[in-house]
Amino acid sequence: MGAATHIAALLQPQSGLAQNCEETLFGPRSEIRAHGHVLTPGRHIGAEEAEEDNEPLEQKMTHLAAELEAQFAESARPDQAIRANLKRLEHGR
Repeated sequence: MGAATHIAALLQPQSGLAQNCEETLFGPRSEIRAHGHVLTPGRHIGAEEAEEDNEPLEQKMTHLAAELEAQFAESARPDQAIRANLKRLEHGR
């Protein structure tokens, strides 16, 4: 099925609705036409508003780098525990 055929199928009225219904999977056909048949998800399911961020870039990068280092250290803990357990098993034979 080509892209045009697939889009046309999506624009067909939902099953179970009246034949004259304009509602499609992406909303009313008239609204889709008004937006030039652009089917971007944000337009049809909503997009979260971005929070205002006034933190200077240098401070933000310092903060994010420290947070990343802490996450690296945390993610290494299970590896260290596994290695210690393996070493204990090797010596326990």
